[in-house]
Amino acid sequence: IGALAAGAGLIGAGLGFGAQALIRDLISGLFIVFEDQYGVGDNVNLGEVSGLVEAVGLRATQLRDDNGVLWYVRNGEIVKVGNQSQGWSRAIVDIALLPDADWLKAKSVLESAVAEFSKNKAVEANLIGQASVWGIHALNGDQTVLRVVQQTKANTSDEVSRELRALVKQTLDNAKIALAPERASVLINKK
Repeated sequence: IGALAAGAGLIGAGLGFGAQALIRDLISGLFIVFEDQYGVGDNVNLGEVSGLVEAVGLRATQLRDDNGVLWYVRNGEIVKVGNQSQGWSRAIVDIALLPDADWLKAKSVLESAVAEFSKNKAVEANLIGQASVWGIHALNGDQTVLRVVQQTKANTSDEVSRELRALVKQTLDNAKIALAPERASVLINKK
């Protein structure tokens, strides 16, 4: 009888811990739905996984990443949610110039170009306000990095970023301003 009671106690404890996790998932799922943290079709970042929400249940969320993998994330395990589909987004383009490049000329040329960006037919419906050149974002011995930003409607920053990069590339090419290589090469002559 003692062994049977101990076995039943262990089974009861296991069920209690399992039920605790299930209840945590359900309560978290209720808060996700009631607080409208995200819904089907939203592009979210849940920490380890990010992608497009395909289903929101009370126990789990189904999320498809950029590679097409469908992830099932228990709602009780979600600690932070980054929702790129609510409100607005920002397209950010960093331009790495050679360290000795005339960055003031590059900034001036880019400011003239981005002033006309709002007339780009491919993305004009997704833009909020005007694009701007924020100036030097990073500086090191290999590069001077300028940053260009454009506020966009929610979930359109990737499309706008691609168009903005194309504009930046064309503008710098026309002005004969070279981009910095991704990595500096060091050549050593052995005699």
